[in-house]
Amino acid sequence: MGNRIMEAIVGRNIREAQKTMGASPSGTFEERWGEELAELGYSQMPWALLRVPESQLKTAEKLALIVIISSGIMCYQRTSTIAQQLGVGERQAQAILAELKKKGWIDRVYRDEGHRRIRILDWTPAKKKLFDFCLSEEGLTLLTKCKHIGKKKSVSGRNT
Repeated sequence: MGNRIMEAIVGRNIREAQKTMGASPSGTFEERWGEELAELGYSQMPWALLRVPESQLKTAEKLALIVIISSGIMCYQRTSTIAQQLGVGERQAQAILAELKKKGWIDRVYRDEGHRRIRILDWTPAKKKLFDFCLSEEGLTLLTKCKHIGKKKSVSGRNT
């Protein structure tokens, strides 16, 4: 099967590659990526997060947010784990998390559990920041340019 996929991709026959892999351009995650990858886990992310300009949220900060959001509402991961997932050193991960906190995208919450104090990263402030961005003039302009993303095509070929 691997050779057929590569032949289809090299031959730029994307539809054939998708058919060979069992993927469809629309549908569930499993339909798009296959059950094997779905079993490893995935998370949903709003397209608007990727559209926030670099001046407001650097690429490394967006990636860190995606890592944090993928953990659930509250992220209990250590900074070293986040650094590993980002492919950066622990100090750089600390700086990225500090910048996200400073910009108001995340909060740090501390909880005492017996003799330990646990740090939790709360990304719920990101929802408000992203919503505010979407309603801003800059956000509306950027998102309007990309309004076809996430829309389904009707039988007539028009966006619905």
